[in-house]
Amino acid sequence: MNTEDKLKRILEILDAMKAFDVVTVNAAERTILADYFVLASATSDTHAKAIANDLHVKMKAAGVRASHVEADPGWEWTIVDMDDVVVHLFREKARRFYNLEELWGVVQTVRETMEAPPKKRRLLQRRRDNSGARQGKEA
Repeated sequence: MNTEDKLKRILEILDAMKAFDVVTVNAAERTILADYFVLASATSDTHAKAIANDLHVKMKAAGVRASHVEADPGWEWTIVDMDDVVVHLFREKARRFYNLEELWGVVQTVRETMEAPPKKRRLLQRRRDNSGARQGKEA
């Protein structure tokens, strides 16, 4: 499976598992570690575990094995490394704390389309409006 097909399949799995605030960063020019980083948020530790497990199982069924999966004890930040695509799955508080988008200077992303559940969407929208980034209307 080539990198773009792998990325597409990962995004489909994240969408099916209701991950939200998904951002795909083209990392090929930034690092030799991966071609893409995918950042996504989960609503709880149970949700994060389910997403990581589903990624592992479904990608393995597609012939792609994760070379490394690691989570901190509270499942605040989980990394699923599939060599050329690395998924960073966060709980919201950890995502705000580490703020990898700002750290990496992300201005343009490959894809940023998956929405939060309605309650979370309102909170995310307020945060975006206050930061001046990613302006848009509340759903």
